Amino acid sequence: MAEVFPSSLIPRENPNLRLGIKSSLNSFRQIIASLYAIYTVVDIPTDVAYSEEYTNNGTTAIRLASTFSDSLRKKYANIDNICDYINDSPLFKSQIEALQVGIELFLHLGKISFVQGSRQERTGKERYAKRISFSDKMLVLDAYIAAYSKDEINRWLSSWLKGNNAESRIEIGLKNILSTFIIDCCYKIKKSDGTEIVFNIENIYKELEDGNQVLFKDGEIVGPMRVLNSYIDEELLPDVRKNKNTFIAINGEESDLKKRKSMMSISLDLVSRRLPTTDNASIKSKSLSIKYLRNRVADYLTALRTKPFMLLAGISGTGKSRIVRKLAQATVTEELQRAEGYKGNYWKNDRWTLHSPANFELIQVKPNWHNSMDVIGYLSNIPSPHYVFTPFIEFIVKAWQHPEVPFFLCLDEMNLAPVEEYFAEFLSAIESRSFEGGEYMTDPIIKPFNSFGEDVANTMVNTLFPSFKACDTESEIVKVITHLRTRGLTLPKNLIVIGTVNMDETTFSFSRKVLDRAMSVEMNEVDYDSFLTDTTDDELKSIVKAFEENGDADLNTLLVDRHIEARKIVEELGDGAQFAIDYLKRVNALFEGTPFKLGYRAANEALIYLQASHEFGQTDRIAALDNFTLMKILSRIEGDETKLKITDSEADKERIANAGVNVDAAKRYGDLNILTALRNIITGQLGEADNADINVAEEAATEIGDEIVSTGLSKKDLLSVKKIDSMLSQLKRDHFVSYWN
Repeated sequence: MAEVFPSSLIPRENPNLRLGIKSSLNSFRQIIASLYAIYTVVDIPTDVAYSEEYTNNGTTAIRLASTFSDSLRKKYANIDNICDYINDSPLFKSQIEALQVGIELFLHLGKISFVQGSRQERTGKERYAKRISFSDKMLVLDAYIAAYSKDEINRWLSSWLKGNNAESRIEIGLKNILSTFIIDCCYKIKKSDGTEIVFNIENIYKELEDGNQVLFKDGEIVGPMRVLNSYIDEELLPDVRKNKNTFIAINGEESDLKKRKSMMSISLDLVSRRLPTTDNASIKSKSLSIKYLRNRVADYLTALRTKPFMLLAGISGTGKSRIVRKLAQATVTEELQRAEGYKGNYWKNDRWTLHSPANFELIQVKPNWHNSMDVIGYLSNIPSPHYVFTPFIEFIVKAWQHPEVPFFLCLDEMNLAPVEEYFAEFLSAIESRSFEGGEYMTDPIIKPFNSFGEDVANTMVNTLFPSFKACDTESEIVKVITHLRTRGLTLPKNLIVIGTVNMDETTFSFSRKVLDRAMSVEMNEVDYDSFLTDTTDDELKSIVKAFEENGDADLNTLLVDRHIEARKIVEELGDGAQFAIDYLKRVNALFEGTPFKLGYRAANEALIYLQASHEFGQTDRIAALDNFTLMKILSRIEGDETKLKITDSEADKERIANAGVNVDAAKRYGDLNILTALRNIITGQLGEADNADINVAEEAATEIGDEIVSTGLSKKDLLSVKKIDSMLSQLKRDHFVSYWN
């Protein structure tokens, strides 16, 4: 036998806390007793296929694996029908998501998985064979329970398997031991004002210690909070009981409560754990910093994090619709795709070959679209009153049913028809986004179904949900239907609309109404040298992998729970907010008296984009504002030489002075006009590396062990400057200029 040193420390990710999961779990006495009984008769506790499948009235169900039945009956001969009691426990009745939250995240007793790869379980539907790998917590339980006599163990086990209190010393001790298992489980409460609180048991005991009652419900209860609720309902947590919507301290010795809280705090001090952010809309991703600077895919994601409406413009054949499809592949979940018919066993590879991800819809715009009927449908009276829905509406309704997955709607050749005419309802709704009592809301693009009359409303619901049964009151679809009936079809927060744009003589130009509401990205570059080695897939795969390995961020969450009001993130931006505002003030001073002037919407989105860029790995605010200038400022500029000219009038001299334009420097690039003056502002404000940005980059690189990459951009590196130079050449050649070449 060789003498060796121990292997290196194994890096481990934080567990997926599933704070927003909707599944519930109860009957913890049955669960714990069943797990303990199974544990005591297995040889290898690290991989126990404890259940097997059978058909029950045409439905797949599970029961105790036959390999354990005889052993359990023999070991616990004094407990009649022990296998029946175990089969009646949530281990066999509940869906796997609930078991994973309760057994893995809450109690830490082991890992639950399917015996045969990835499966899918729904409330009240099929159940599939599962396995468990026990943690060392079972050693603690077994050591404690085994100290009692066989008769005492049987009495306790029999009571708990039936879900009853056990009048036994074993139960008292078990409550105390189990309370130590759950101290680092995290819970989330979403308040009615939209803010969130993430906490653990220590925070509850602290408030109880101070003599307070602890509110735990302000809207819907989700995630491990549901599990804790049931656990306290069953009076398994020492010192704590429920009273309506609050937790209260039970009557007992005050010293017991303080003692337990103090010991919990010490235990948490000894555990290294990064708690999740309390605001999904401000998740940071340190490990992505440096790595993806100036990455084109990261730029797309940052734009979509800022606003769920983007224009991809460029010549035909540059892959505009393809990138939308690829973004959908990167964010679609296996569960959603299986619901759409996916049967494969190699999800990580197969997802990148899906032609039609379940969260993707391509709609081809037609030149004859001159009203919204082709987009949002219409009310028809032939042969009887009914609403004619479109693929656009059906896709939105589908997105409503899967709120945690980004849904990508691609409007191909978006400007073949006037966007303002066929897309008016969407353009208005996208600007009405807000949080109402913590709920994401927009103006409806279809008014409340009930307003059409009961008969028409019923027909609308039956058309959209043909398999829905009114008696299925537990279905999540009920909430969607209620919303449609009473609020109308509003835009869900996970809907992302991307229009592909070809600018030629066959298409319409965009009004500022559209440009103000969208993030605009050019895709005109054609690089034949890299044609055979397109890196888009690799870039996306790398980003997806980075997020999967990062305990602080989730790609889908960043694309679903986005910022709406910049005022709420000013503190997070620090001096970056003022830096951006100062830049926009100079630009707006230049645009004074022109149709290019920026409104409050632009300032709001500039700050949100600045924050989003950091969340996607861009630590350099200069690079972020450079991108923003391309997307939101230059895209507004269009006209002939007269429209862009700056004269020697007193008014023009004043706005040039207010904008801080160096006239001599600006004239080096042509006659003094909007573009040359703007070029001077950009190079003056953004053209040199910011020491603060370099320091941030160096710090982040040091933390993650990356090489330090300079984030400072020179004047020649600014993409907005390159674009202005291109526009100046166009103006000189054609005496007219447009961002949309």
